Amino acid sequence: MISEKKKRVPIIEEDKTKSYFKYYDKEMAQAPREKYAQVLKGPVDTKKALKFKDRNDLFKPGVISQVN
Repeated sequence: MISEKKKRVPIIEEDKTKSYFKYYDKEMAQAPREKYAQVLKGPVDTKKALKFKDRNDLFKPGVISQVN
């Protein structure tokens, strides 16, 4: 899954004229394998998830376990 080459979305001429096209045309960096393993575990338990009203806590120093 991680090492296989994915097909790219076809590019039309109109896309090439856009200012951000240079970013679109780059190869994506591979994420570390442990991140794939985390994603494949499934969603975070909603009881542990950050509540919307506490969203600014993301800017506080320290580690929030669901973000890792």
